Amino acid sequence: MFPPRLRRAGIGWVCATMPLVVAAGWLVHGERAYLLAWALLSGLYTTPALVITVLAARRAAPVDRPFWRLWSAGMGFLYITGISILLQVSTGIGALRLPAGLAVASGAVAFTYALIMRMRTRSGGRALSLDLTEGAMVFVGMAAVAVLLVGQQVIASPSAWFAAPSVVASVGLLLALYWVSSLYARLEGSSRQVEAVGMALAIVGAIDGVAQAAQALSGFSLPAGPLFGLQAACLGLLLLMPLHAPSRAPVGLERLPPQAQVRESALTTVLTLLLSCTLLGGVFVRDHDTVWTVTVTVGAAALFGLSTLRHVLSTNETKRLYAKVEVLAEERRRLLSDAMHSADQDRHRVAAQLHQQAVSSYVAFVAYIQATGGIPTGEDGLPHTTALAAVRDDLGDQAESLRQLMLAVRPIETDRPGPSGLSIAITAYVHSLYGGAPAPDLRVEIDADLELGWTTETMVFRIVQEALRNVHRHAQAASVRISLSCGDLGVVVEVVDDGLGFDLDALLFESGIATMRSFAAFGGGTVVIESAPGQGTAVRVELSTDPPVSARPTQPLVAAAWPAPTGLRLVSNDPEPVELPVT
Repeated sequence: MFPPRLRRAGIGWVCATMPLVVAAGWLVHGERAYLLAWALLSGLYTTPALVITVLAARRAAPVDRPFWRLWSAGMGFLYITGISILLQVSTGIGALRLPAGLAVASGAVAFTYALIMRMRTRSGGRALSLDLTEGAMVFVGMAAVAVLLVGQQVIASPSAWFAAPSVVASVGLLLALYWVSSLYARLEGSSRQVEAVGMALAIVGAIDGVAQAAQALSGFSLPAGPLFGLQAACLGLLLLMPLHAPSRAPVGLERLPPQAQVRESALTTVLTLLLSCTLLGGVFVRDHDTVWTVTVTVGAAALFGLSTLRHVLSTNETKRLYAKVEVLAEERRRLLSDAMHSADQDRHRVAAQLHQQAVSSYVAFVAYIQATGGIPTGEDGLPHTTALAAVRDDLGDQAESLRQLMLAVRPIETDRPGPSGLSIAITAYVHSLYGGAPAPDLRVEIDADLELGWTTETMVFRIVQEALRNVHRHAQAASVRISLSCGDLGVVVEVVDDGLGFDLDALLFESGIATMRSFAAFGGGTVVIESAPGQGTAVRVELSTDPPVSARPTQPLVAAAWPAPTGLRLVSNDPEPVELPVT
């Protein structure tokens, strides 16, 4: 979404300011000076990050705009947190800690909801409820471990207002790391730069949260330089993440067939076992009379309950994905049956055309003999009526043979009317484009009164092919409608999708569109394309069923001569040459 020079400027800004922030940290001593410098130095990154994120929310693809809007809202709450801490330290008014706490909670909700929406748009056929259950398992387990380790120290600390949000932020960022890692695995290698930066942000942020909590628990006696360096790295990654966002939404698991979207539960299972063992071990180590033991026990029970719920949801999701596989298999079986029916009709159609041509040749030959008014004669001047009759009878036999062939290859009668061959070819082409991956909902509508010759039908199919190829490459559409109807010029072809759309004025390469225009020009027609970002694309083509005037030859056609059969010579009594119609 942003030019490379702006991205390089952002990286340069982070790299240039981090040493200065670390150096300034070595000059800071005491709680008041630490918090004041912490808020001021954080503004070096949160201010440009807020501006860039707001711009990203405007420039993003329609499917990603809700994510960036929520992310910018989270950035706004983070900015309010820094201002609240700055005012509280400057004025000494303790009541200003409440807005800071509310801003932290609101920001956490905005960031979490943004990640949930990101998961939904990249999950394909996977259930969001299962993602939420797995996230709840990770959060409950890690929160219970945090309570077990430092809960009592945080409550007893005079700086609990700063230490507690830092611990919660660390747990939340570890949960974010789990989700962002899942997102990273669901995308293709060339379209997951944001997720890669997000993983680094989650790791550095979790470490920074632990370090800030340790600073608060120590009474702000730790050296501030390294802590400010961690804070600068965390917020710097927060600035760089929107700068690496692509202009088009990357494709997630929807590119895979349903059976390839079945979850592998190894990571979640291992995490559940580790957290459960840690909690159970902590219950026996800590004092059984403390309130933390009860808290940890409740956390462990919740963890096991969520694990059971996850198993149920995972089973239902797997059944649903394989039900999609069965639907695809049934569609392919029906497509194969329709293709066989169409091939049977094409055989009959070919035989009928051959029979028609043979009969036409027979009639034309007899009409020619009658029109010339002559009968073939030999060198002795005697009529060769036997040769004429033999040729006529031979042509008649061939016409009758082709008629028998036409009857022999007539279509097999079925209980249901089969779709047209063009509809079958279009459906088969869509299946070949997407392979085993879920294809958009395809609807092919062909006017019952529409009759196309083979040449026009081929041009229509090639135009539809190019339009569908563009849909597959760029549109990310959920549905595609193709209609063929009668028009003033001949046939009207419309291909409409509900995909991403594009700006026609900003189009640099139009190879597929150029191909459609070439076929339309060959058929004496026109191509009209309507599209806009986020509003899908509509392709309308009008073709003539008659040969276009521009395609007709301007020079007279010359009939080519071919050798007559041996022993047969056609002679006309008319001394003038005979013009044969060219068909």
